[in-house]
Amino acid sequence: MPTYGINDHGPLVIATDVDEAVIGVLKEWLPTYLRLLSEERNLTDPATGKSYVLPAPVSYSNYINADEIMDHPAPGVVVTTAKVISTVGGANSTYQAVWLVRVSAIVRGRSPVESKKTAALFEGAIRRCMTEKARENAGPLNNAHWVDCEVAPVAAGTREGRYLAAGMGTYHVSTDAAVRSFGGPDVPDADGYVPVATVENGGVDITVVEKTE
Repeated sequence: MPTYGINDHGPLVIATDVDEAVIGVLKEWLPTYLRLLSEERNLTDPATGKSYVLPAPVSYSNYINADEIMDHPAPGVVVTTAKVISTVGGANSTYQAVWLVRVSAIVRGRSPVESKKTAALFEGAIRRCMTEKARENAGPLNNAHWVDCEVAPVAAGTREGRYLAAGMGTYHVSTDAAVRSFGGPDVPDADGYVPVATVENGGVDITVVEKTE
């Protein structure tokens, strides 16, 4: 006879869920923030005197190690793997988690000065985007707290990579429901699971469906 059980899974958020959610927000909103910042700052090309708009990133990536940003296509956005820095929760409760997330914009300029400014502008646009838009009613992103930022040169092994720079920001991203300490399956290795029992009109409603091959 088949063995049936009840499986009441709770939430589960893993590190790459956070990274992918951050990338999703930036893909949707960052081009808008770059355009608005360009207009706000009235950016002008020193060589031509003409106004210009910061270009949208050509790629969005998720790396484990920040060193992997070397020779990254520019402009590009790199989100390094999130890690948990604090949790709130305990027995018979749902855990909240705070993740450390690093977002870097890799840009190229015609000179060190231009590269530095462009990297700083990208970092600022990302910072606005993260603090204003990295929040969801459900899912891994419920709030993003800005921690720090910096602009740094990017080492490159080819002349094509000259004047690469990175605008980097660190964020604490909150997840309201990362995992819980109760529930789950009640029978190990059951052949099948039935829905969690629901109580209606004082009775318990459980439907068992025969498993077919």
